[in-house]
Amino acid sequence: MTLTRKTGRAVGLLVILVAAMAGVSCQRAVSAAGKSKPAAKAAPAKPEAKKPPVQIEAYYPLNKEHKYIADYLQKLAKAHPGQVSVKIVDMQTPEGRKAWSKTDLGCAGVFVNGKTKWDVKKGKKTESVSFLKRMDTYWDRKDLETVVNQLLEQAKKTRSHLKSREGVC
Repeated sequence: MTLTRKTGRAVGLLVILVAAMAGVSCQRAVSAAGKSKPAAKAAPAKPEAKKPPVQIEAYYPLNKEHKYIADYLQKLAKAHPGQVSVKIVDMQTPEGRKAWSKTDLGCAGVFVNGKTKWDVKKGKKTESVSFLKRMDTYWDRKDLETVVNQLLEQAKKTRSHLKSREGVC
């Protein structure tokens, strides 16, 4: 083996070592003999799971006085499969208290797509509604259903609009 060939081989191995240490992946790898060969194919990426258009996150103590709220929210999600997700956080657990403390809520409440305050159409008027504290005392479940239905309708219109634009450049 000539000096040039030995030097080329050493440089090739050094490049591979440096690339491996730096976490750089190459399309082609160099074999020990200095010849190139295709790199192993990466596994195909999993498609990202579609998030439902309505995401509800509720913070309540899951005691007998508040459990009916969690039950209602779960039924609401079941009424709209794949369209509404519900996450219930029990404020009585250490994990729940920690999560609740990060929300800036002063009491229990329900976030719909990250917000507790929504404008709800009631007849010809629009009212501002906050989904804070106890349902049926401080806010009405019909108002929550109205917000959910409005968001689902918006998502449907957006999907319809995007579908009609497919293939348009």
